[in-house]
Amino acid sequence: MTEPLPSDPAWLAQLHDVVAPPVVAWWPPAPAWWLVALLLVLVIVRWMQMGWRRWRANAYRRQALRVIRQLAARKAPPAEAVVTCLALLRRCCLAVKPRGTVVAATGPQWAAMLTAMAPKIALVDDRLRQLLSDGAYRPPQTIARADADALLAFTRHWIQGHRA
Repeated sequence: MTEPLPSDPAWLAQLHDVVAPPVVAWWPPAPAWWLVALLLVLVIVRWMQMGWRRWRANAYRRQALRVIRQLAARKAPPAEAVVTCLALLRRCCLAVKPRGTVVAATGPQWAAMLTAMAPKIALVDDRLRQLLSDGAYRPPQTIARADADALLAFTRHWIQGHRA
């Protein structure tokens, strides 16, 4: 059995309050947190390097899209739009593929290469496929505005979506 507590008031006066431990300081962190911070900084630096490389590697896309926007804004003549689009497509291909492969592709092989590099962007129109093959050699008066606009739209989508 337990002893009863003394009822003497002097005994109660001898009791002290509960002492709370000191608050744990948040600085300096433990060594493991320094390692975590260092690892996080390294990951962020690497991520930024990769983003910078990707941005620089896609400079040709930004430049080509700028030319297309300028063509569309000033409503270039259809023949000029077609020739410029075909040149932009070649230049973009040369930026990601070996020169011999791009130069050797003409006619149907050229359209097939463009489709292979951007399979999600289909060449659904035979007139567009024909314009890709011989558009640069057609007389200017034979190129319709609708065909030139379709080629402009295809070129813009292809430049944005192609892969090497």
